[in-house]
Formats: sequence, C-alpha cells, structure tokens
Amino acid sequence: MFDQVSAPTLTCTHAHPRAHKTRQLQQAESVLRGWFDLSPEEAGAILRAWSIECDACTCQVAEALVNGICLGHGTTEHPELVRRLEQRLRQLPT
Repeated sequence: MFDQVSAPTLTCTHAHPRAHKTRQLQQAESVLRGWFDLSPEEAGAILRAWSIECDACTCQVAEALVNGICLGHGTTEHPELVRRLEQRLRQLPT
C-alpha cells in the first residue's frame, strides 16, 4: 500500500540538532504504529508521503502530529498542517 515512497529512513532539512529530529520522528512513528497497528516501515512511509503531500518537512509533520494532534497544544507552529494531518488520519484504515 505504501510502496510509492520507499526511502528507508526519515530525514529532515531543518537545522535542528540531530537528536531533536530523531526524537520527534520516532515519536510520530510510534503514534502511528500504536494507533493503527503499523510496522515501522509503514509508519515511516506514511510520514514521508504526508510530508510530500503537505509540502512540509518530515520534522514539521512529526511536530504537528505529536504536539498539535496527540498533545493538543494550540501553540504549534503550523496550525494549517495540523488540520491537513487530521484529515489524513481520518482516511487511514483502523
């Protein structure tokens, strides 16, 4: 289902410290894995696909998913991205 995006690891183009990027991306992958019973590869592929669809870096997608959706922080830097991700989450099979 997710073969179209086949990069093996998530990457980010922001200048954040590597540990920050890795932690956020791992948290976002864990969220998708827990909610939708996905493999790590499937969760990573979804995050990459959403990054492309939303024209956002994977780090931004991860931040929006973890902080904006999971934790409900209204102070996320990208509220429009949060709304787009909410729509995409509703489209995933449960």
